[in-house]
Amino acid sequence: MSKTIVIAPMKSTGVSLILTFFLGCFGLLYTSVTAFIIMFIVEGILAFFTLGFSLFLTHPICMIWGLISVKRYNRKLASGIR
Repeated sequence: MSKTIVIAPMKSTGVSLILTFFLGCFGLLYTSVTAFIIMFIVEGILAFFTLGFSLFLTHPICMIWGLISVKRYNRKLASGIR
């Protein structure tokens, strides 16, 4: 019986920060599709009701969430859990 080895590259925290800084929730697509979907909906609803001023709050949240997602992803790769 042979073992299948899957090699996946680790994700960069720097790339995650740059993408979420410039693209907001769209930068979360680099790390987590689920995070993108949640923040896209939250940002859209809040931006509508606050005329965009809520982006000063939700944009940093996207950046932090991106960092947490990258660290979690890389930890899973390092431990061998997929």
